[in-house]
Amino acid sequence: MPLAVQQQQDQQGEGREGEDDSDEVDEEQTPSKAVAIQDCAVRFINCLPREELEKRMSMMFTFQEAYWWYKDMWCDKYPELPRLSMVAFGKELVEQSLALKSIYKTQKEVELLHDEWRRYVRLVPVRGGILLNDNMDKTVMVQGYKGSDWMWPRGKMIEGERDHDCAEREVEEEIGIRTSHLINPDQYIERLIDGQSVRLYIIPGVAEDTKFEPKCRKEIGKIRWIQLKDLPNWNVFQSGSVKQRFWAVKEFTRDLRDWVERRRRALSLSQ
Repeated sequence: MPLAVQQQQDQQGEGREGEDDSDEVDEEQTPSKAVAIQDCAVRFINCLPREELEKRMSMMFTFQEAYWWYKDMWCDKYPELPRLSMVAFGKELVEQSLALKSIYKTQKEVELLHDEWRRYVRLVPVRGGILLNDNMDKTVMVQGYKGSDWMWPRGKMIEGERDHDCAEREVEEEIGIRTSHLINPDQYIERLIDGQSVRLYIIPGVAEDTKFEPKCRKEIGKIRWIQLKDLPNWNVFQSGSVKQRFWAVKEFTRDLRDWVERRRRALSLSQ
């Protein structure tokens, strides 16, 4: 149970000695929205120095983490709490934090900050991994928590992070395995998609009996090995019907197919 809820319940329980226990309510009371947001402020905001709070884009990623905590750890447990939008949550968070309120003084500033952040994240480089089995005829793909499209594990870079380090981190967060011993920083396919750099590292040699388990909350719904031949644009004469739904995959499949063919030829010559 979050600390703020425990404190609220402890205060409610003070001075009840000698009361008739038969009047006690068995069901746990839903805490107020203010208590929930104060917990988020304590966990994510109040511990940061002012110079970090003043870094606008970095601050918005912290807002996002706090927002996910509110949705996942509070609203899911207490459905009576309001499902706020991220902007509305940000305004409430500023009201609960004196440190934030001294920087972002009006609700309009919070709205402008959110709009600026949305434009920014559309251009943050994305890095991920195309994991292949030993035979190089299957790849590991993921589905979003509530989505139906299959994609390779990927995510946005953190400021100052190296490209392949980001790919390793995102793969580990989304499917739960480390790839530092398999990844080659020089083996990747990169595309510019709607102005955003997307680089996927080709990572062969993953055992098919590997157990996958996402480390992030409510981000990944399914993880599955998928045949390369079933990817869109894999075959030159592929018909228009594809069994699965994919997102941002066809831009990479032709180059991936060429890479696999070159790798197989090189392996056959070395034997």
